[in-house]
Amino acid sequence: MDFDFQSRLIGSLGSDDFSQQFYDFWVRLLLLDQCTAWELKPGQAPRTLVSARPNDPELIKRLCDLYSESMYQGDEQLQQLKSSDNGIVAQISTQTMDQGQYRRLFFEEADLQEKLFILSQCGESSYYINLYRCQGRDAFSQAELQRCQQAAPYATALLDKHQQLLPEDNSNIKLQQDKLEEFFRHHPAGLSPREASTCSLIVTGHSNEAIALKLEVSINTARTFRRRAYEKLQLSTQAELFALYLGSAT
Repeated sequence: MDFDFQSRLIGSLGSDDFSQQFYDFWVRLLLLDQCTAWELKPGQAPRTLVSARPNDPELIKRLCDLYSESMYQGDEQLQQLKSSDNGIVAQISTQTMDQGQYRRLFFEEADLQEKLFILSQCGESSYYINLYRCQGRDAFSQAELQRCQQAAPYATALLDKHQQLLPEDNSNIKLQQDKLEEFFRHHPAGLSPREASTCSLIVTGHSNEAIALKLEVSINTARTFRRRAYEKLQLSTQAELFALYLGSAT
């Protein structure tokens, strides 16, 4: 790694530019199309540290918002990694993944077919790094997997230092919820404020009962908000609502 690049990488720690610099670090080792990294702590949702997809930054931002809100619970690799020893470096493709909403949203509709993933620990936190390739690319080679293994300790140390330098943001989930609600409030379908709130809560995994509690209405009223919103948006399922938010609805 040349001195100028390493200086930029280290200098970006704790800043918004770190995602791009971390992505560039991996691109020097592997052919990539997307990179994400998360901080994992027991009993907490994953915290996004890196979200980089140069050809579609809006898509990766939406995917990361959805993942950290609720969809991480459908990540089979993450669940396996949590119960395994640290220091794992492995790869997976859509050919070996189970069918399901997670695969459809985070791989098929995102035009991704394969990823290398790393789980390692540094200090009190674990870190989950994902390195993706789009459909049509060659599979990761054994040599690339070995380079990934060699770089994993350095990458983990970078993430640990980066998260230490980030400001504490206890309102992160609320900010994400507000962004979701704003998206639905401004949709051309003309949702009411309550219908927009309902849609944002559905996307983040809330049941009708949970929506009713959040909005302080009866369950029947929550169901009515949901039905009216779906009618206006011309949707019939939660999966279609996810696709709409991700910008991939047909």
